[in-house]
Amino acid sequence: MENLKIQLVNILVFIKNNYIVITIFLIIFLLFIPLIFFNLPTPQKKEVAPSPIITQAQPAYPTSVPTITSYQEQTAKDSGPLYFSENSELATEGKKEQLSDGSIRYTFDSLNPNRSDVVIVKNGSIIFRRFAVVDKKTSDGYKNLLGKQSHILPGPTFYGPNTVIYFYQDGGTALTVDPKTQTTYEEFAFQPPISVEEFKQKYRDYAN
Repeated sequence: MENLKIQLVNILVFIKNNYIVITIFLIIFLLFIPLIFFNLPTPQKKEVAPSPIITQAQPAYPTSVPTITSYQEQTAKDSGPLYFSENSELATEGKKEQLSDGSIRYTFDSLNPNRSDVVIVKNGSIIFRRFAVVDKKTSDGYKNLLGKQSHILPGPTFYGPNTVIYFYQDGGTALTVDPKTQTTYEEFAFQPPISVEEFKQKYRDYAN
């Protein structure tokens, strides 16, 4: 215990005799602490590469008219206009004919080798189509999709004396049907939907 007191007295004497030097040292030390702190390297933030922006490809104009294997899930009215490209397979392989009203008619092989499918194009859009139906039974799908026909017209003699045309004015669609067997032979689609009078005037020749 006595030794500890002696050491404390010696330290106090040393401080008293050298307080100027000690004070200067403390000042310098206090000044250097902020400099050392601010000069320390800061950790670099890891850069995260931006996520790539995914854009949905715009639908191209159809290059051909699809083969219809059964009723369409949309009426012509619901599906809207079908755009047509002069570079499409149909344009290059179908038989092309300019009509008097400025539209273009294309005929091409169908699923019925004796009756061509027909497409009429005006201002870059398909306004009329006639195509053979593969699944020839008029299923509930047609009925559920189109409802009750607005008109019944005489059918194409090509399919025999019993056929009629079920005309669906609101849906822009017509069907060539044998009403006894409920067999469907072909489908017509109009853009935009037309009245039965317009159908008789413009397209009745395609339904003979």
